Amino acid sequence: MNVESIEKDFRTLVEGETDLLNLVVKLHFSIDKVLDKTLFEALPMANVMELRLVSFLLKFDFLSALSVLSLDVRKFFDYCNSIRNTFAHNPYAIFSDKDVSKAKSLLLSHQCPVVPKSFRTEKNSVEVLKTLFTVCFLQVVVSYEDLCRKKVLNLITSEMTFEAAVGKERRFQGEKSVHEEFVHRCVERLGVLYPAIESGDYYKKAIFK
Repeated sequence: MNVESIEKDFRTLVEGETDLLNLVVKLHFSIDKVLDKTLFEALPMANVMELRLVSFLLKFDFLSALSVLSLDVRKFFDYCNSIRNTFAHNPYAIFSDKDVSKAKSLLLSHQCPVVPKSFRTEKNSVEVLKTLFTVCFLQVVVSYEDLCRKKVLNLITSEMTFEAAVGKERRFQGEKSVHEEFVHRCVERLGVLYPAIESGDYYKKAIFK
């Protein structure tokens, strides 16, 4: 299952599912799967790891240690995981008013806004739960895509550096500058390796930082 299909399933759940048990278990599962995909991209030897044996929060900690995920959002993942564990052990559990208050407090207290201002007045427990899990999901997906773009950037940097070192003749199309060729190759390679990820102006901005 690729990240694109996981995103589609996640969006379908958020838009149509109302059963709390299904929501919690399946949304948590989706986040866990994207954590797996991100670890496979971040760790050189991830394929030899038994990721199914690695806990949800330990996956987050690995990615945080690798500077893929920010440590300051761990509180969201920790709470999502605790909610999932509650429902896994008791399928008749509820998302109480106390849980709603805690989730809203976590999301609204984050220094960099992760929810709109209108979320302050949200009282529907299912919507608050969906928002909490969605914030975690988006944090991982955005980090995954950014990681993939960086990997392509490093790959093309090494490729063009090697070409320059061995004196390989430049065969750029038309009258491209080195920068233009770099961007062209990055966008092209990203489309081959990660066709679902858009480049936008990422590589242009990366060059001129």
